[in-house]
Amino acid sequence: QPGRPDRDCPVHPLATRGTKAMKSKAGFTLIEIMVSLVLVGLIAGIAGTSVITATKSYLFARENNAITQKAQLALNRLNREIIELSNIRDASSTCVVYESPYGRRAVARLGNTVRLFTGYGSMVCPTEGGDVLVDGVQGFSILYNPIPNGTVSLWSLGQDIKNLFVVNIQLVLSRPDTGGTVPFYMTVSPRNNNNSGGAALPTAASP
Repeated sequence: QPGRPDRDCPVHPLATRGTKAMKSKAGFTLIEIMVSLVLVGLIAGIAGTSVITATKSYLFARENNAITQKAQLALNRLNREIIELSNIRDASSTCVVYESPYGRRAVARLGNTVRLFTGYGSMVCPTEGGDVLVDGVQGFSILYNPIPNGTVSLWSLGQDIKNLFVVNIQLVLSRPDTGGTVPFYMTVSPRNNNNSGGAALPTAASP
């Protein structure tokens, strides 16, 4: 009949194929996208934290190595100086004026530095000048014949220099990266002051 759809009219093949194509091209749902974004964020956060931790560890190790090298250079020079001393003219917990085969010298902490004075003309501890051995110093102490694991000197100025057997030095340097400090220790036995382990004064040119 006119105007009445024919229920028996067959569906065109192209129409069916288009419907299937539309169904096969259906995209992600909103929930799937949100879950994917959350997972990506978690992975990125874990990776970023690992990178930051590794970077901090590297910088810490590099700074630690630099401080250790700086302290080692200073302590090696102090070891050479103290081991060669033959007499002491002035001494305190942060300074020592001494005679050596190369003339009178002094080592002292001035501010945040430890300094070496060669060709020193005074008999008392210096208050200025000298050559900087190490900077960034937060602590520096000298102990003469200290008691074991103690902070008290058993030898003091005015006693026989032959009774000086051991000098302990503590050097504390600051860490610019963390604001902390790193301590270093050294024990030296003088050999030219005629103590039980001493020897005759050598004749040598100044280093």
